[in-house]
Amino acid sequence: MIDQYLGYAASRYAERTLYERRLTLQAFAEAHGFRTVDDRRCLPLHLTNFIDGNPRWKSDWTKAQVAAVVQRPFNWAVRQRIIAANPYRGVSYREGEPRRPMTDEEFSRLVAAAHGRPTKKRPTPGERFVEFLRFLRATGARTAEAGRLQWSDVDLEGRAIVLKEHKTASMQRKP
Repeated sequence: MIDQYLGYAASRYAERTLYERRLTLQAFAEAHGFRTVDDRRCLPLHLTNFIDGNPRWKSDWTKAQVAAVVQRPFNWAVRQRIIAANPYRGVSYREGEPRRPMTDEEFSRLVAAAHGRPTKKRPTPGERFVEFLRFLRATGARTAEAGRLQWSDVDLEGRAIVLKEHKTASMQRKP
């Protein structure tokens, strides 16, 4: 089921999104892929144990995202009438609290730590990284977006950055 879904999703998701979802689905398949969907051995408890048993997934937000990613192939299979019902339907986690913005004091400490100690070649080896941190803070850009930024995305006259390729481009259908 998961392989069929990934074949379907390959042309519908951005490369990074597909990569991350494939990692999660692969881990779930390795843990529970031997189960057939149409038997009674495929239970919501298996998804809950899979998520709760991973020590890297601590926040409610992350756990909710993993549950949603694992449920996607089965929801797709129901829509395609491959299976009658999603065996993991109903597994949910709280959304979790949104992250708070970094305070000015925290940002100043981060910049100081990023500068590092001066060397003979360069007074501050982390200066480029500090510029990157300041760019992220000033623009609100995601790190991946900033990392893929090209000069063709920068409108100097309009004092704007216009990303044609971004995380929500397929949903918003606009830059």
